[in-house]
Amino acid sequence: MGNPEDIQDMLAFQRGDEQGFHNLFQRYSGPLVHYLVRFTGNRAVAEELMQEAFLRVCRASATYEPRTAFRTWLYKIATNVARNEMRRREYSVRKEPLSPMHPTTQNPAIGGRNNPGAWSPEGVAEAREIETDVQRILSRMPERQRAALLLSRHHGLAYREIAQAMGLRVGAVKSLIHRATETLRQHLEPHVQNLPKEGEQDAM
Repeated sequence: MGNPEDIQDMLAFQRGDEQGFHNLFQRYSGPLVHYLVRFTGNRAVAEELMQEAFLRVCRASATYEPRTAFRTWLYKIATNVARNEMRRREYSVRKEPLSPMHPTTQNPAIGGRNNPGAWSPEGVAEAREIETDVQRILSRMPERQRAALLLSRHHGLAYREIAQAMGLRVGAVKSLIHRATETLRQHLEPHVQNLPKEGEQDAM
């Protein structure tokens, strides 16, 4: 069913309590921008699309039903907004310099690093290079592969949630993530030897 706090806040907003919407925005605006930055390759576009996604949540609030996890519903809206906008503009994904990963942060798309020594100046420089390579590879993936991979590896959605968000069968989602992961693995092999295996993902 999803996070009980999300459901409580969304139902409160349906009753006219704007604090419910504010709570949801505070909880998800940051992760949603991160997802859309990875999806589009451009922070300014990502921030615009995040605002548009929440505007659509606001407009469609009356149609929300508690049996659907709010997070799943939100990412479905955001993914559709991003895909439609990129097609409308015939948008060529542009790479944007991304901040180096924090020493304690594991990047799910590339497996992360557990060795504190990797965060020497040389390690940070390598991490920055990997981040650039990851974005370049993501930008060249088919949209559905990119969305499935990001929702899984970066945002922790289970296969079933991703299937609901993308309007696909679970088997199709697994196939998309597998192909996207293999693409990353092949291109990042010189950098990374520890990409997550498919069995590590929650198959629910």
